[in-house]
Amino acid sequence: MKKILSFLKELFTDCFLNKNDYCYKRLENEPEFYKNKTIYIISEEEFEWVIMFKCPCGCNEKIKLNLLESSKPKWTYFIKDKNISIFPSVERVNGCKSHFIVNKGYIEWSE
Repeated sequence: MKKILSFLKELFTDCFLNKNDYCYKRLENEPEFYKNKTIYIISEEEFEWVIMFKCPCGCNEKIKLNLLESSKPKWTYFIKDKNISIFPSVERVNGCKSHFIVNKGYIEWSE
């Protein structure tokens, strides 16, 4: 019964109901399983250190973006009306070589 309730709760979260491509979730630790089209903001209280998500190209590689001021490169995110934007762009130098930005919950591909 607990598994069913947990499944239903997950089914009806903001991520499921989000009208945009990508939603976000705040977690204290890296998720064991990455869901498609979900961006994880890893933080403890107000201390945020990394954003994690699956590459949107479909290669399923995990992308980890640094949020720490003291480390480079560093990304920033904004949330407006439950939609997440991440800047600067993400350019994978290994693997699939994807280059994109997350803008208001949507992936915008760069050339």
